[in-house]
Amino acid sequence: MMSLWKRSLAAQFICFTLLSLLLSQAIVFFISWDEHGQAMRKVAKGEILSRCASLARVLEATPPTLQQDILAASNTNSARYWISASLSDAPA
Repeated sequence: MMSLWKRSLAAQFICFTLLSLLLSQAIVFFISWDEHGQAMRKVAKGEILSRCASLARVLEATPPTLQQDILAASNTNSARYWISASLSDAPA
């Protein structure tokens, strides 16, 4: 096998071509994976901001007696909403 490798320029060329193809595919995969992650973070951020804005509009249109119930229903594992009179009332 080794003597074939040393004698055959075609075998060396094919091997080099396959290795360069695999390397380029790996690089493209990792670049696209990173861009996909960035796009998903932008979408998640936009979704959170949109949800907060929608919740604020709903709270402005409802009577104060129902606002705490709406806030409790809007809470999720990753987001918690509350109304505070000032910034110092916000939980840390």
